Amino acid sequence: MSLILGAWVTSVEVYQRLALKLTQQDAKRLQLRKELDVFETQERVRANSHLPSKSVIHEPTRMSGRNRSMRTTTQSIIKNQR
Repeated sequence: MSLILGAWVTSVEVYQRLALKLTQQDAKRLQLRKELDVFETQERVRANSHLPSKSVIHEPTRMSGRNRSMRTTTQSIIKNQR
């Protein structure tokens, strides 16, 4: 009985550490995306600064492909491991 309890407690601790690490990675990824958005906006403004203001208004909006979710938390992390 104590062996099962020890294995269960260890499993819970490992799971908590993994969950904490995943949360920290997601926060870091969000911060990096925000910084990249600021950089892309600054670069777009810099690149369009030489154009007349009327043509900037009609410029088509471009959205980068990175706005797609990289990984959802409901998907399995380990796939096809045999």
